[in-house]
Amino acid sequence: MKKKFNTIAILILIALATSFIVNSSLAIDDFTAGFEEGFKSQKKDNISTTTSYWLDVINTEESEYNFTLTSKNNQEQVTFKPRVILAKTTKSKNESVATLSTITSIMVLATCITFIMSIVFFIKFIFAVNRGIVFDRRILFYLKILGWSLILSFACMTIYSLTSYQISKELFDIQGYKLLMAQPIPFFWLLGGLTILLIKQFVAMGIKMKEEQDLTI
Repeated sequence: MKKKFNTIAILILIALATSFIVNSSLAIDDFTAGFEEGFKSQKKDNISTTTSYWLDVINTEESEYNFTLTSKNNQEQVTFKPRVILAKTTKSKNESVATLSTITSIMVLATCITFIMSIVFFIKFIFAVNRGIVFDRRILFYLKILGWSLILSFACMTIYSLTSYQISKELFDIQGYKLLMAQPIPFFWLLGGLTILLIKQFVAMGIKMKEEQDLTI
């Protein structure tokens, strides 16, 4: 029984880690690009006047394929239309853009912190169950933190996606292309968090029934 439980737990842990990498890749790239530009400008004793943004775009017109790349198949030049691009622009003096940029940076850090908390408390939960601690108040605490950490991670990433999309709309207008929300909203985290909180309620009911039986005896 424990072997099956631990196998499923490892698969869930892998799924959580994979979903974090997939859903946070562009956000982390944005944050890293901004940090590197700021760090390089400080090393050169000057203030960086440019910043980079990842943009998710879709072609809205029957325009020509005016970008090329080399095919590995036959080494010929193949034309293509961009889907995800990295755009560099002069830093905006618009106060709303500056505010939104600050919010996106905070949300990236908050997402990392809350998601790491969810991983830590999931591992604590697994170890506790392996030690035979099931209908116990500690399990309720672990599940509560795990569930709310996933929900908060979802909320932070959703805010990041919306604010970065708004920044892109205010800064860029690409002729023939429509800007999309570059960062997908991770509804899997919300579903996972709500499911964990539901399991917590079942465990709480089990603990209450166990306590009532102990009092009866």
